[in-house]
Amino acid sequence: MALAKLFGKKTTQLTDEVDLGSTAFFQDPYPTYELLRNNQPVAAVKPAGHLLTRHGDILSALASKDLRNAPSRFSVLNKKNADRYEAARLANNILPFIDPPGNTIRRQCLIRSVRAQLDIWQPSLEGVAARQMELFLQGDSEDVIEKYASPLSLNLMCDFIGFENPARNHYKDLSDAFFYLFAPLSDAEKFEQVNNRLARFRSELHQLLELRRANPKADLISKLISAEHESEGLSEDEIIDSCMLVFADGVENVEAGVANVVAAFYQDRDAQEMFHSNEMSLEQLVSEGLRLQTPAQFVPRIACRDMEISGVEIAAETPVFLSLASGNRDTEVFEAAEKMLSGRSAQDLLTFGRGAHSCIGSRLASLQIGAAVKHVIGFGLTPKIPLSKIRFKSRLAHRWPTHYPMTKP
Repeated sequence: MALAKLFGKKTTQLTDEVDLGSTAFFQDPYPTYELLRNNQPVAAVKPAGHLLTRHGDILSALASKDLRNAPSRFSVLNKKNADRYEAARLANNILPFIDPPGNTIRRQCLIRSVRAQLDIWQPSLEGVAARQMELFLQGDSEDVIEKYASPLSLNLMCDFIGFENPARNHYKDLSDAFFYLFAPLSDAEKFEQVNNRLARFRSELHQLLELRRANPKADLISKLISAEHESEGLSEDEIIDSCMLVFADGVENVEAGVANVVAAFYQDRDAQEMFHSNEMSLEQLVSEGLRLQTPAQFVPRIACRDMEISGVEIAAETPVFLSLASGNRDTEVFEAAEKMLSGRSAQDLLTFGRGAHSCIGSRLASLQIGAAVKHVIGFGLTPKIPLSKIRFKSRLAHRWPTHYPMTKP
């Protein structure tokens, strides 16, 4: 049964592979996730692999040593291609693709540096968000993504990493290329474009690194350089590639997260009442909004050996996709899973992953999203279209809105 036929139609089983690349799935994957959780929680997907949709299976998979992050030997990102493609070289040098224990020391060093920079950077967050909102309100555009969330996250992350070039828009294009690492890309021309943009991104960071060696400042790259020669420091390549990772994640997923949280909030009247009466904190609003509308929909793993998950046989080297977004709505774990609740514990949330590969920038992202959402709601912006009318980019593994028009006060 084709996935497109499942939308708007009740059924009790899936008989064929799920098409994660279909237009219908990009626009609203949640009915399919529910269908799979109830009937086929370990589902075959096109062109190969399996999708896990139940919270318990995903949690187990995140901790399993039988599922690795390193790219499959069949993938163009495999380490054998590191000398041929910038994308492969990068993929084999950043934390999301490196398995324990190889990622442990790098991860600890990066976490310490990110936390230290957060302490310096956070006091300026509110002021930057307020100034960007003033510019948005004065402008002609009503698109809160293009003219508020996107420039806000870009400027915040440029400051966080240490970019000083006032012409910052090209960094947005470079960060966009980074996320093609996390989904199969069969278009040869597009793959070449991605490699070229990643090479430019790396070149810019190399130049910044050399500047900061001579003149350290209060930014992340300076923090990483200062730890470079310590026993647990990062090499020059690791510093550059880690900055690419932190920057891209803090721009792309954050701007999408702002729109996703606001959209979830404005379709839930109870949540609006709770927030305005101070029964729901800003932190809870962001947490629940990201649970319901998760920007990073699923993360890939590769089976290290022939194995079985919930009764389904999976061959070695098969991709296994862990749907964080589906697990975040599993009714076996979350009471009133389709609603925003003020008292819900964050203990079971999968938004930022879990364990050795959980997102090191989760606090950084949440703070940015929270500051932006606070100003959107506080300045009285209201959606011109409901969540059901928002269009989403055709990007495998991510749920990023294209536009989100809002009425200004």
